Amino acid sequence: MKSDNCDDSLSDQFSGNEDDGSKNAGSHDGSRNGAESMDEGGSGDETADENKAEDDESDRESKVASDDERSYTSKKGKTPNKNISSDEESDGFYNNDAEEVAKQKEKFATLNENGLDFVVTKGISDGERLYFVVSLGDTVWYNPVKPIKLNLEMMYEKKKSKVPFYVEHLGEHKLRVEHSVTNEMVFPPAKKYPKSRWTTVIATSPINPQEELMSHLKKFSTHFKKLHSASLVPSPGQRWMNYTLNSGNTRVIEVCKNYMGDDDNVVIDRINKELIDLGNKPHKYSYNETLDKFLPDYYIKKFVQDFLNATSWDSISEKVKKICYKGYPNRQLPDWNKISI
Repeated sequence: MKSDNCDDSLSDQFSGNEDDGSKNAGSHDGSRNGAESMDEGGSGDETADENKAEDDESDRESKVASDDERSYTSKKGKTPNKNISSDEESDGFYNNDAEEVAKQKEKFATLNENGLDFVVTKGISDGERLYFVVSLGDTVWYNPVKPIKLNLEMMYEKKKSKVPFYVEHLGEHKLRVEHSVTNEMVFPPAKKYPKSRWTTVIATSPINPQEELMSHLKKFSTHFKKLHSASLVPSPGQRWMNYTLNSGNTRVIEVCKNYMGDDDNVVIDRINKELIDLGNKPHKYSYNETLDKFLPDYYIKKFVQDFLNATSWDSISEKVKKICYKGYPNRQLPDWNKISI
């Protein structure tokens, strides 16, 4: 998640050759016609001379074509193709520096089927900033975003630093069936409520948005891994238990105990291991998606209301509508007044 524009045709490249060739061909044809007007029983020497003349003419045409091609290549600033043997490469050709190793890791991560997906939309402008909506893959059903957000906010407050925009807007959304025109949700097996996913919004300036986007994604990725790592104190499992008990969401603990066992310590150890496994997953990114790739209509409407001050579909641009819904304007937008959670 990256050709030559030469308009000259092959006929243009070798236009000079064709002119020379036609002239030479005319001279050659004249010689041949003269030979044909002689007695067919002419001497073998004459025939041999004629064949030699043909060979010489062919050599001259090949040389002209070769010279013209080299001249064209030089004028156009192109480098002739060369087959370079790998034996000619130095050992350094195969080595990687730290930056190249980092890029390789990112590419390798895209091949990992167990990686954690980060789905990123196209940038949506409010005239001053660009907003990129990000949705994460499966972060484990019992692992809510709220404690992570609170932890990050407290960390920045402790440093007396401004809380990043993407931390302020960390939240969750119900998961839509990709680009469903009927706003269908994704449900877990045998469950009556839709799946949820973590989400955030990254804001950039319009000057160098891609560089800023990558920088914020990298920082967010680092925070995510650090808060789900084995070196974290208290451990991810203990933090989860502290949050769950103190937030009053004890029903989740009871559900976990149904298949993890009654012992609180066993539950914490099991959850701790699963959260650390989550933190060890490589992160995979897909870009330039539309909002309906993952957001239901309600969340799309809320986004344009909160970030673009929209009051109806008519109050936002056609460009933004195309980023909201794949296929627009060849598909209808949902009735604004009937969209609800």
